[in-house]
Amino acid sequence: MTQYIDKSAVVAEIERLYNSEYTNDSDLSCGKKIILRYILSFLDTLEVKDNSLEKFKSLQHISRDLRSTLQDWGYAPNLYHFDGSWHVDWIYCEEGNSIEGFTAETPEEAIDKAYNWFHSKFCNG
Repeated sequence: MTQYIDKSAVVAEIERLYNSEYTNDSDLSCGKKIILRYILSFLDTLEVKDNSLEKFKSLQHISRDLRSTLQDWGYAPNLYHFDGSWHVDWIYCEEGNSIEGFTAETPEEAIDKAYNWFHSKFCNG
């Protein structure tokens, strides 16, 4: 199973170490600072994938009149796996019918499709 790390958190921790832990001028401290700089340079070369969970969390409920709403009722975004595919649908809380749905091979792709649709429709692109 693939594990993901928060690149910005790792960079912040290395920069904290660089700036605070090794403040004396000993050879060992200077060597550690050089290594930390190399690690930071390497991290800059790594590609950061979109954080699909944050994208999904940004999707809001939609009211019956197709307006974005922060209320708990209306059409709520749902992510689920069904029939071999991943889906993001806005499903009505009381009745279970769907107002809009997106299907993909991976959860990240389904979230991306839903995110792009939602933000183009409700957030002016």
